[in-house]
Amino acid sequence: MERNHRSIMIRISKKMYYAVDAVLHIALTQNEKYTISSRALADAQQVSTRYMEQTLQQLVRRGILIGTRGPRGGYRLARPPEQITIGDILAGLRRNGVGRVEDIEGSPAGQAVLIPLFDSLVRENIERLDRITIADLISGCRNDGRRAAGDARGGRHRPSAEKGSRKDMAIA
Repeated sequence: MERNHRSIMIRISKKMYYAVDAVLHIALTQNEKYTISSRALADAQQVSTRYMEQTLQQLVRRGILIGTRGPRGGYRLARPPEQITIGDILAGLRRNGVGRVEDIEGSPAGQAVLIPLFDSLVRENIERLDRITIADLISGCRNDGRRAAGDARGGRHRPSAEKGSRKDMAIA
């Protein structure tokens, strides 16, 4: 019998997936001159702009992205891709209890053996995600010959506001 090697220990929600995908898209397409609008990111992922905006604002609060307001507003990375891990992105989006096995009633043997085992497996997965950077994903995309849909010369990418202007601030 063949085993399925997919991990079932950490459930990656759609919001988590879209957040990592948005950061990857921004990293692949950004340059110092452009920000990427929430609408362009939503269009690329085929989700509503409102849903994407909520996710992006969480990433701004976590220090992953910088949001720029105004007609030329959009998003860019707050740090170099080498300094942003998948774990960083997911940490701000995890709901309470995700990442730990808790509040499970079961037999005393299960409580003594299974919960510590599952907790350990979840921790190992989280530690692995903490070692994978956006730069690693970019390298993987380029090695596969793939690029994010739309690049900095097309789509809805906007020249960013001048650094240090009032428009260049985190969106809360």
